[in-house]
Amino acid sequence: MKRLFAAAALIAMLIVSAHAQVPTYATFLATAVGGSPMIVVPQKQGGVINVGQAFGEIAEPYINAAVNSLIMAGLTWLFWLLRTKLNINIDAEHRASITAAAQRQAASLIADGKVALQGKTITVDNEALAEAANAALAAAPDAAARFGLTPESVAKRIVDFIPQSTAGAAIIAASPTAKAGS
Repeated sequence: MKRLFAAAALIAMLIVSAHAQVPTYATFLATAVGGSPMIVVPQKQGGVINVGQAFGEIAEPYINAAVNSLIMAGLTWLFWLLRTKLNINIDAEHRASITAAAQRQAASLIADGKVALQGKTITVDNEALAEAANAALAAAPDAAARFGLTPESVAKRIVDFIPQSTAGAAIIAASPTAKAGS
């Protein structure tokens, strides 16, 4: 029981302090509980704390391997958790930024009079649509890089946002085909 307590005290001291004073504390604790003084090799600064040496030469490599495995497993899980949580937030922010940029460009095309309704087809001047797509990509470059967006895919999104905007819905409502269909 005394050796177990001495080993636990040594481990606690090794974890708390990795300075050159560790052998002094460990020797003091080992003799205070009635055991013989233990020889502890001081660790180099920035080195690995050898937890296994408290349990003897036979168990040392196994205990060190187990402790290192537990630490690495914990760190791996923590990094995975952070990556998944932050990745969700990053994707949502990028999606919101490219959507807002495309909606602004759709409203801009309507305000500039570049949108025409022919039957049930929305027609936009190709040059104006290309400029709007490039402006949307320039407004959200991180989102474009994250999702691999091209000017053509952003142009399709802009055209899709035209009827969803208030001004686009007004154009559609004012068209002769919309009145004839009701």
